[in-house]
Amino acid sequence: MVFVIHGIRDEGFWTHKVAQRVVKEGRDNGRRFETETSSYGYFPLLHFTLPAYRRAKVEWLMEQYTENLARYPNADFSFVGHSNGTYLMAKALKDYPACKFKNVLFAGSVVNRKYNWADFQQSSRIDNVFNVVATSDWVVGIFPKAFHVLGFRDLGSAGYDGFNTLAPANQVISIPGGHGAGVEEQYWTSIAEFIVHGQPRTQIVPDPNPRKFVFKSWISVSLLILIVLLTLGIACTIWYLLAGHGEIRMLLLVLYLVLVWKVLTRF
Repeated sequence: MVFVIHGIRDEGFWTHKVAQRVVKEGRDNGRRFETETSSYGYFPLLHFTLPAYRRAKVEWLMEQYTENLARYPNADFSFVGHSNGTYLMAKALKDYPACKFKNVLFAGSVVNRKYNWADFQQSSRIDNVFNVVATSDWVVGIFPKAFHVLGFRDLGSAGYDGFNTLAPANQVISIPGGHGAGVEEQYWTSIAEFIVHGQPRTQIVPDPNPRKFVFKSWISVSLLILIVLLTLGIACTIWYLLAGHGEIRMLLLVLYLVLVWKVLTRF
């Protein structure tokens, strides 16, 4: 049984394609794979910042896990996760002692770089882990990294900086592309090979050119604060510049707040 779970701002249509590739790779090697590609719905960045929303999605994942465990009690469970999907699995592994996976592949991970994989491997709850990092994943480089510095310790920049708890053989730093690069079609075969065999037989080739800009922690936090201040600054500008035009000022301010809300709940 393999779970293929999407991330934030993503309906997860690609998960079915990856699952099909895993089933084919398994069949070609005399093994049968069932797949779980259910979607927990569109998950905007605003919800990602709220612990209650993240916790609800972890509970959703465990519901899928429990249902499939009842259906296939003797199966090995593996996991492919992107973005918030990586958070769901990592958090479930910590919070639910009965949860275990054989092979785990992360791409665009938003998990803390210090996540202690060794503990789960020593307790036989994880066999193999593979982490794929993209060169231009500014989504992880700014937001999860900044949230970690600001106190969200279960979040981090493993999808941008890599896990410092994994050996170099267990991660590729970095492939060309942005946040979704690790689950693009050119890597589906490698993903399937890892899930079936515990290692990708088709090499995932790193970017020969190093990234030109590194999001250090203070840069990530500064950019996040700048975005917040800019958003508030525009609202204040509307309020003061139209001080003599009460109805127009209120109308523009409401329209601006609606626009901000739309961006926060869709971005």
